[in-house]
Amino acid sequence: NGATSAGARTKLLVHAWHCFWDSKTLGVGLGNSEILARDNEVIENAKYWNIHCFLARIIADGGLFALVPLCAIAFLMLRAALQGIVEAMEKKRRGVCGYSLGLLASIIIYPIVSTASSDAQDIFPMWLYLAILTLHCACAHSCLQSERKSI
Repeated sequence: NGATSAGARTKLLVHAWHCFWDSKTLGVGLGNSEILARDNEVIENAKYWNIHCFLARIIADGGLFALVPLCAIAFLMLRAALQGIVEAMEKKRRGVCGYSLGLLASIIIYPIVSTASSDAQDIFPMWLYLAILTLHCACAHSCLQSERKSI
């Protein structure tokens, strides 16, 4: 049912997928997924057309140009978190293990958090969250590297 909040969000997510796929995975251009949702009347008699998922909206608008860097960032962060956990367990360093587990939890939580109310005003905080994760990952990696050199 498109009248409920969940039904409307689902229709908008499906619309985002169609924007990505119908553009031959190149994306429809920044902000155009919202305009296409309005023009195609994805939700009948609606007064809002915002795709309520940061990742879906970025991928629908930017296509592979956004998807590939996001996947690369996610892969590198996941690898750093898992390496940190493994190395911390081997050396029995609980602090580094906790730091790496926190990073892993942040990576897992990101897609869930990005599905929260995601209007145009909320895009900046999601980029900020991604930047903080990246800096957090770089800091954890440099801490592990400095420990390897000192041992």
